[in-house]
Amino acid sequence: MDIGDKLNIAYISTGSTVKYENFSKNQLKGTENQIYGLSKSLSELGNDITIYRRWINWNKEFYGKVKVQNIKSFKYEKPGIILMICKLVFSLKCLIYIWNKRKYIDYLFLVDPYSTFFLTFLKIKKVIIIHNQIPLKLSKTVNDLLPSFILNYFLQKYFFGRSNYIITLNKEMYANLSQKYNCMFIPNGIELNKYKNTIIVSKEKKIMYGGRFVENKGIQYLIHAYNKLSEEKKNEYKLLLVGEGEYKNKIISLVKQLSLEKHIEIKGWLDSDAFIEQIKSCEIFVLPSLYETFGIVLIEAMALKKIVIASNVSGPKTVIKNGYNGFLFNKGDISSLYRILKKVTTENSKLNEIKENAYKTVIEYFTFNKVAEKYIKLLNNMN
Repeated sequence: MDIGDKLNIAYISTGSTVKYENFSKNQLKGTENQIYGLSKSLSELGNDITIYRRWINWNKEFYGKVKVQNIKSFKYEKPGIILMICKLVFSLKCLIYIWNKRKYIDYLFLVDPYSTFFLTFLKIKKVIIIHNQIPLKLSKTVNDLLPSFILNYFLQKYFFGRSNYIITLNKEMYANLSQKYNCMFIPNGIELNKYKNTIIVSKEKKIMYGGRFVENKGIQYLIHAYNKLSEEKKNEYKLLLVGEGEYKNKIISLVKQLSLEKHIEIKGWLDSDAFIEQIKSCEIFVLPSLYETFGIVLIEAMALKKIVIASNVSGPKTVIKNGYNGFLFNKGDISSLYRILKKVTTENSKLNEIKENAYKTVIEYFTFNKVAEKYIKLLNNMN
């Protein structure tokens, strides 16, 4: 098998939310956007790709060469035990639907242990792509534990145990899991054509964060670091925070507590195109996460030749070489982040070179076409 051979791949979505798996309206969250982008590039290489998603009705849709099979499911989106059950039901429905087609499917691409649990019983080669933190004993990080400790561990154990290969999005995770499972490091990607760096004239310079408003994204550390800048610098550089999440009210309260209302702007969730436009309008993009599996927003900002700053956790460390194509700071360290913010808002000597290096890094490693070629290489090795 090589790039010219046609493969039939069933890609099972996360089953997490109907609201953010809307391909027709370009309403896709991070993982769903990766599922579609990779599927599109693999289909352009001549492969037959079908995405199975939890949806509000039964029907099949086509987006270019990518097929989307909708599996009608109960519309529930709030994280917790009920959503977990909805995902398991979705998995069972997928199994029933795929059963008669199983002999025509070469590979299952799986991303979520609950939405794909029953599919792991099928005797089809399975590739697991880990987009989120690995719970329990498979990782030291436990921030994303789901409600039931025992059930979660059971599902993860059998989820990994029944796979033929596991894809990790960062090198640290690869080092951890490759000791026990067949693994390959393949990063996330972007569709480069969407990131034409059209210059947007803005009355004020911006430092930007974009993503979920949750505690482990470290937005609070960014706000405190920004607050340490001189009043002159804060007048020159506005801080823009874009996103939604359960931590939003605390962020708003912190901004008020520090009397930063005139310097910090908060926007809600934006679709992909509108989000890209916001990145285009900024000079500096900051991802201050306490944990990050990958950090696709860094790649988006780098493709637009922005200065990127991120905490030195697993995902960003895979992408950024400190001082070459961006900057890394110690996670949760306000002073460390402040020093970099002060540097990049004051010094200009090497910033253009760093921006160009960031762009070159994306072209070389992080486009969907490059990522798809690595998947084809993996599938070759699996045969």
